[in-house]
Amino acid sequence: MAIGRKTGGRQKGTPNKKTIAKREALEQASAALGWFEGDAHALLIALYKDPKIPPDIRLDAAKAAVRFEKPTMATTSIDLSVSQKPTVEWSDDELRRFIANERARQLNAPGAQPIDVTPDCVKNPLPKSNS
Repeated sequence: MAIGRKTGGRQKGTPNKKTIAKREALEQASAALGWFEGDAHALLIALYKDPKIPPDIRLDAAKAAVRFEKPTMATTSIDLSVSQKPTVEWSDDELRRFIANERARQLNAPGAQPIDVTPDCVKNPLPKSNS
């Protein structure tokens, strides 16, 4: 063997036996399909279902076709953060606004009975304890 330079083997750019076999198999498959009158997905299906085609080509065709045959799961994110302060910390105006909104919502709901809230409930929402 000569030091520093190549003296035998394939020339640079010459395909190896495996690449040649793959190209020949593809040419045979395309000749068997003739002038294909379908879309790209139908061609991929025809390729991966043909047992005469080498397994590595069939696998590549199946990988490309699976995106169109089976739906992928979409990523979802849910924001569960609460930006409202606790009801215990609400001011009297915020409580009145909330009660008015609830009354309006219940009046608009079909078959719902409105809740009667007296002003005393707003001022003193919790009964006083005797302790």
